[in-house]
Amino acid sequence: MPKLLKAIFQGLNYLKRIWIFLKSKFGNVKSSRNKQSSITKLLISLIIYALGVLTSPFIVEKFAKLIAQDLEINASISGMIGTKEQDGCIFYVLSLINSEEPIDYLYIRMQFPSKINDYEIGIPVSGFNENGTDMNAQMWAAYKDSNNCLIRKPAEQGLGNIQVDVVGNMITIQASRLRKGDAIFGMIGVNKEQSFINPKPKFSSNCFYEITKLGTRVEKEFKLLDKGHYFTKK
Repeated sequence: MPKLLKAIFQGLNYLKRIWIFLKSKFGNVKSSRNKQSSITKLLISLIIYALGVLTSPFIVEKFAKLIAQDLEINASISGMIGTKEQDGCIFYVLSLINSEEPIDYLYIRMQFPSKINDYEIGIPVSGFNENGTDMNAQMWAAYKDSNNCLIRKPAEQGLGNIQVDVVGNMITIQASRLRKGDAIFGMIGVNKEQSFINPKPKFSSNCFYEITKLGTRVEKEFKLLDKGHYFTKK
């Protein structure tokens, strides 16, 4: 908004200069009413044109946000409590499927109650079921070693345009150019006895995506469904 106001003031300053120029040309001449009327109409036209040029990007941006509908993004996370051999570990399973239209950019930030020991995030194996419907699947091997909750990398997993950053209890996932039907699956291992933050925080997330409408990037938030925890069956 400050940039827009600055541009409007600059435009008005230019109009002021045009007015001074026209006044110097015609001010000392006894002009007819028609000539004065023509100058007035010219100035009004210039003002309307300048305001249109300066405000059109702002108007397009607002209109693009109005017509951009919320996309159906199926995103969830669930915590799998480790077995006796994995005592103290919780392995969180992340699932995200873009089911409507291409996404230019996607952002997910999650904060866990405990320190993140390991993670595997990527594009799952895809295929078709007997009905010809798209399917996505991924398998991980979770284990505990030296008090760390670790995950073995799947045999097949694509990274695509995905970037992952981890700091303490927090993980950030960024992805670009997701097509309709693309999915992101992952597993995150934490040790519930460890935390970079005291007292331990509750699980929280911040998620949004960007799509293009009328040549303008539009940002929309979406929710990550927390499905809670469940015990692993041996």
